[in-house]
Amino acid sequence: MIEEADQFRPDRDQSQNLLYGAGIHVCPGAALVRMQLRVVLDEFLGGIGPFTLLDGTRPVRATYPAGGYSSLFLQLDG
Repeated sequence: MIEEADQFRPDRDQSQNLLYGAGIHVCPGAALVRMQLRVVLDEFLGGIGPFTLLDGTRPVRATYPAGGYSSLFLQLDG
């Protein structure tokens, strides 16, 4: 059981987050949201031109249940 589950605490370990559920209790809308996000990002990134990772920075991996990166520092090349 999570202590003080009704309180917002950004320092809390997110590895036990059940935002989208798990197993047979997975959120039925999770796949739809991921598809919508992909479409939005494809359209956005297709309109801004070429970009590269900003020199001297490193991507920050997202924590479960999210995938990918939580921070990515880019520079526009065009």
